[in-house]
Amino acid sequence: MDRGRVEEAVQDLRKAAELDPRSAPVHCDVGEALARQARLDEAQAELCKAVDLDSRYAPARYQLGLVLDRKGHSEEAIGQWQEALRIDPHFEDAHDSLAQALYARGDIAGALSHWREGARDAANLRRMAWVLATCPDASIRDGREAVALAVRAVELSGGKDAAVCDTLAAAYAESGRFADAVLTARRALALAKSHLPGFTLAIEGRLRLYQTGSAFRETPVSARP
Repeated sequence: MDRGRVEEAVQDLRKAAELDPRSAPVHCDVGEALARQARLDEAQAELCKAVDLDSRYAPARYQLGLVLDRKGHSEEAIGQWQEALRIDPHFEDAHDSLAQALYARGDIAGALSHWREGARDAANLRRMAWVLATCPDASIRDGREAVALAVRAVELSGGKDAAVCDTLAAAYAESGRFADAVLTARRALALAKSHLPGFTLAIEGRLRLYQTGSAFRETPVSARP
C-alpha cells in the first residue's frame, strides 16, 4: 500500500483474511485498502466485520469513521471516533479527525480540545494557532499561545508554507504586533504567489487589515453559506 500498489495489497490482505477470518486487524487492513480505492461500501463491510470481531479494536473504529465521513454520515463518523478514543485516549489520528468534524459543525472549543490531544506536527499546530488567533469568540482567542504554536509550525515547515506563515501573521495581529504581522503576511503572500496563487487574494485582504492596525476574525461557522 505504501508504494501505491493498492490492488495487490487488497489481494494479499484478502488471502490473509481467508487464512485468519477471525482477525480484526486483518479485516481492518482490508477495509483501509479498499477505502484507498474509493470502494467505500466494501470498505465499510470489512471494517464492520473488524468491529464485530473485536469491538475494542480502536483502529477499526477510526477507519470506519473515515469511511462513514466520506459517505456523508458525519454524526456516525463522530460516534466511531469518540468510541476509538474511549478505547485509546492517546489515539492522535482519532483526535485530529474528531477535531476537524467538530470544527466543521461549529463546536470550536470541542475541536480545540481534541487538537490539543492530537499530533504536534505543523498541520495541527497551525490549526490550533489559527483558531486561537482568529476565532470570533473572544473567550477562545489567545494571541500569545497562537504566536507560540505558529512559530513552532513555521520551524517544522521550514518557513516555506504559505498557510503557516499566514497563520503566524494572524497570530501576531491578535497579539497587537502589527508590524510583525505585516512582514509575515508579505512573506506568506510571496510564498502563495509561487505555489498557491488562488490563496493570494485572502492573504492580501488580511494584509490590508494588519496595515490599518486590525486583527482578522474568522467568519463563524454558523454564518457561512
